[in-house]
Amino acid sequence: MKLSKVIATALLGVLVCALQGQSARRKIIIDQDTAGPGGSNELAVLLALESPDVDVLGITVESGDAWQDEEVAHVLRMLELIGRTDVPVYRGATYPLVNTEVATERWEQMYGKMAYKGAWMKEWPDYNTVNRPNSMRRR
Repeated sequence: MKLSKVIATALLGVLVCALQGQSARRKIIIDQDTAGPGGSNELAVLLALESPDVDVLGITVESGDAWQDEEVAHVLRMLELIGRTDVPVYRGATYPLVNTEVATERWEQMYGKMAYKGAWMKEWPDYNTVNRPNSMRRR
């Protein structure tokens, strides 16, 4: 009888250890400007999508190194290429939520010219290749 209790306790211990090793996958929402194709932003998304420890609930895309529509197109194509069209993609902010163009100009008056101002850039290195939102296009 004593031996069966020892075996039962040992089996219970093994079962508990095995169950602790199989922790639940972490559920995440990726919030990323996904400039691409194949840039570091998309590679970070790929790492999360391929991780066995992560369950990606969705991806939100805002303007960042490129404009939102362009970045949404890149992430949708990437998901299509890797066979993960099950992951929903949502549009985030097109323009900064906190900073304004006026605040950016005031900062430059105080501290000097910024090399990159994102949505508030007046000129781009090659203006014809940048897909700006209609409200920002030159007329």
